[in-house]
Amino acid sequence: EKVRYYRELKGISQTELGEALGITNWGIVNFEKGFNPIHYKNAVELAKALNVPTDELMDEYSRFCLSGYGERLKRIRIAHEMTQDEFSEILEVTRSTEAIWECEYEEIHPSREAFKRIKKLAEDKNLDMEQLIKDPSVYIDDYERFIDDNCARKIRYIRTAYGMHRKAFGEMIGCEGNSVVSIWESGRSKPMRKQFNAIREAAEAKGIDIKILNEDPDFYKDEYIRFTEKDCGQKIKHIRVSMGLLQREFAEKVGCAGNTISEWESGNITPTKPFYLTIRRLATEAGINLDVLNSDPEEYRDHYEEFIQDGYEDRIRHIRQACGLSLREFGQLVGVTCTAVCQWENKEKLRRPSREAFEKIVRIAEERGIDIYDT
Repeated sequence: EKVRYYRELKGISQTELGEALGITNWGIVNFEKGFNPIHYKNAVELAKALNVPTDELMDEYSRFCLSGYGERLKRIRIAHEMTQDEFSEILEVTRSTEAIWECEYEEIHPSREAFKRIKKLAEDKNLDMEQLIKDPSVYIDDYERFIDDNCARKIRYIRTAYGMHRKAFGEMIGCEGNSVVSIWESGRSKPMRKQFNAIREAAEAKGIDIKILNEDPDFYKDEYIRFTEKDCGQKIKHIRVSMGLLQREFAEKVGCAGNTISEWESGNITPTKPFYLTIRRLATEAGINLDVLNSDPEEYRDHYEEFIQDGYEDRIRHIRQACGLSLREFGQLVGVTCTAVCQWENKEKLRRPSREAFEKIVRIAEERGIDIYDT
C-alpha cells in the first residue's frame, strides 16, 4: 500500500517504477498488492527510486534484515544455547544457510517465512525484537562477556580461589589433558560454552559472582593472587636469599621437595595456597613485607645475579682501579686472596665472587661513591 501511495504521489507509473528497478511492471503490481514480500534490498531500491526515507517502506522483517542481522540471529541462537546445526534444523534450513545468514555473506537474508520462526524463537526467550534490531549487544550473555576480555585472568582467579594447580583444576571442571587450563591462562585459547558452565559452577561454589567478575576482573584479587600473578619465582627467590638459605634448606622449612623450589623460582609452576601461607609466614618472620614485595619490583631484584652476568670481570676491575688498590689490597678488604681477585678479573675457570664477597664489593664501592656498573 505504501509503495502504491508514494508512487502515485510522485506521479510515476508502475512501468516507470519497474524500469527504474530493473523489473517488470507486474513485479511492482505484486509488491503493491502484497503478493510478493518486500525484502530489505527491495525496500532500499524502492525508497531510492521514489525518493522517500527507506524506513517508510520497511516493516519489522525489513528492519531485522538491516546490516547486523547476522548478529541478531546469533543472539537468538545463543539464547537457546544451540549450535548452528541445531538452530538450522528448527528454522528448517541447512546449516550452511544459517551460517551464511550469521556472517551476512553477500547480504543473503532469511526469508519472511524463516523470519516468522526466528521471531517466535526470540519471543520464547523473552527477547524483544525491536531491541534486537536497535542494539543486539544488550543480549550478550555471561559466557561471551567472560571470554571477551581478561578471560585468562578470570580463570586464574577462580582456580587460585581453590589453591589448585592447573591440572587439578582442569580435572575438577571435567577437562581432559594436563594443558587445557594452562592454554586458557596463557591466552592461547578460550573455554567453550559447555566448559564455561562448569567454570561458573566452580566460581559460585567459592562465592565468586561471574557478573561481578566480568565487570571488574580484579574484584576478587586476594593477597595470594597478587603474590603469584607476576614474578612469583623472583619473589620466592628473594625471600629465600634474604633468609640466607639454599633451595633444599628453604624447601625443608616450606615442607616441599628441593626441586619444587627450583621449579617455583624458574617460573615453571606456582605454589598452591597452603604453600603460599607457609612462605608468607617465613617472609614475615624474616622481616619481609609482602605488600611491598608485590608492589615494588626493585624490592625483589637480585642484584647479585645481575652483577655476575657477562662482564662482571670488568666491573670488579673498574671498582678496584677506581679505589686505587692493588689486587692484594682489594682482596684484603673483600676478605679473599689476591689470587681470587685475579681470577675474578680474568674470568679464570669461570670463577665468580660469592654472594658474601659481592655484598662487600658493593659496600666498598658505595663508601667511595663508585658506580659498580659504570665500566
